[in-house]
Parts: sequence; structure tokens; C-alpha cells
Amino acid sequence: TLTSAQAAEKTLNSINEIKLNVPQPTNILELLRWFANTVSIDNHGNVRMTFEPESDYGSHHYGNFEGMLSRPPLGYRYYTVGNIHKDSLTQLPPHVRNARTGTIGWNRGRIIFSAREANGGWNIQQI
Repeated sequence: TLTSAQAAEKTLNSINEIKLNVPQPTNILELLRWFANTVSIDNHGNVRMTFEPESDYGSHHYGNFEGMLSRPPLGYRYYTVGNIHKDSLTQLPPHVRNARTGTIGWNRGRIIFSAREANGGWNIQQI
């Protein structure tokens, strides 16, 4: 499930809906493309992370202090990735960092996902 958290949780059915629902230019399409190619999806649809959600690519815990999202499933925590200004040893690739540079809102794109550590890796429940 792909969710947009602009003002409320919303399920999107296609990438074209993002183009229609984003009010100003951002790097969200490049970020989503990168994320889809970075995570691992097995034959059963299980999504596993290939990076550390507490540090790599500027990702970090997302507290959901605004209450925009429902509570994550038991044992899971929310994380976010996409802030290109967040210091990290592992940076997002240039095509994501430089997309739409200079336009208003170009660094507003974020992906929020719920994940938990299991069996030596990270499982993603919801994106």
C-alpha cells in the first residue's frame, strides 16, 4: 500500500495519482523510483530493507507526533527517508538529490514506512 500523508492518510493506486495530488514540484517521483529499486521484494510480496533505517540515506525514526498516521503494527516503528539535507554517510544518489533543484518545495518529498528488525534484517509492513 502506497500512502500519501499530505494532510491525511490516503491510499494511492497508481503513480499517476501522485502527479495529480502533489501541489508543487518535489523530488517524490525520483525518490519513489529509487526506493522501489533499493528494497528487496520476494515472490510472496514480502518487502525487506537493504539499508539501515536509523542512518543510511538520511533515514530516521518518524515519531508521527502530528497523529497523521494510525499506530504502526505491534513491534513496528515508523521511519522516514527523503530529506536530502540530513547528514548521512550513505547519501541518496544524485538523480534524487538534484531532481527539481531550485524549485519551491523541491526537498519536500518523503517516504514514511513501518519496519521492524527480524532475522538479521528489516521487514517493511507498510509504505
